[in-house]
Amino acid sequence: MTGTVTVERQDNVLIATLVNPPMALMDDAMVAKLHALSRQADTDRTVGGVVLTGGHPTRFLAHFDVRAWWPWSGCSRCCCRSSRARRCGSRPSTGTPAVVAASSPWHVTCASWRTDRPYGIGQPEIFLGFSPGGGGTQRLTRLLGPSGTLAICLDGGPLTPTKALAIGLVDRIIASEDLLEESFRRAAYLGRRPKLAIGAVKRSVHTGGSLPLTDGLRFEAAEFIAGISTPESITAQRAYIARMEELGDVPIADPETVAAVVERGRFV
Repeated sequence: MTGTVTVERQDNVLIATLVNPPMALMDDAMVAKLHALSRQADTDRTVGGVVLTGGHPTRFLAHFDVRAWWPWSGCSRCCCRSSRARRCGSRPSTGTPAVVAASSPWHVTCASWRTDRPYGIGQPEIFLGFSPGGGGTQRLTRLLGPSGTLAICLDGGPLTPTKALAIGLVDRIIASEDLLEESFRRAAYLGRRPKLAIGAVKRSVHTGGSLPLTDGLRFEAAEFIAGISTPESITAQRAYIARMEELGDVPIADPETVAAVVERGRFV
C-alpha cells in the first residue's frame, strides 16, 4: 500500500499526518508529499509552523520500506531514492519551524521532536549491512557531533526517550494524551517569530555551522546584514529605539516589555 500524508490547517500551523498501514513504513510517495509540504511551508508567508504526526496507533514511523529497493535492481535506482529522501529532509533554509509529535524512530531533521512512548529511537541500518541514508549520518553529526553519532550508528540499538532527551536528540517528553496539542502549541508559538528571521537563523545554524569557522562567520554576517535591512526589521528597530527612549533604559531590562515580546514573538 502506498503511504499518504494528509494535511490540515489550524491557525498558522499545518498538521501533517503520515499514514501507511499496517506497519507505518516510509515510502517514495510519502517522501514526495513531504517535499511538497516543505515547499508549501517555505513559500506561504501565512504558515508559521508545521507539526508532523503519524496515523499508526502506537508509532510515528518505523523506517523506510526496505522492500522499495528489493529485489536488488542496481545502484542507480537506490541512489535516486536516497537522493529524494535526502532532499526532503534537508531544507535548513525554510523559515517555518517544524515540530515532530513522534513515538518511534525517525531521522532527526526538524527543529523540535516529541516522543511519549517507550519505543526505541535509533539508527538500526548497521544490522542490515549498510550505513544510514536520507541524512541519517549527516544530520546526527551536526546535532550530536562525530562521537555521539558514531556511537548511535555503530551500535544500532535503540535509545530510550529518556536517554535521547539526555543527549539532546529530543527536546521534551510529553504524555500521550497531551502530545499533539502540545506540539501544535509549540509550533504556533515559534511560528509567531518573523518568518524571514527564522529562515536566517536556521540557515546560519545548519549551513553556516557546518562550514569552517571563518566561512561560517562570513555566512552569519551576510544573513545579519540582509536581515537588518528588511522593512519588518526596520520597523521593529524603530519601535525598540522609541521604547528605549520612553523607558530611559534598554527594553530587554524591562520585565513587562520582555514578557509581551516573547509571547507576541516579535517586538511589534
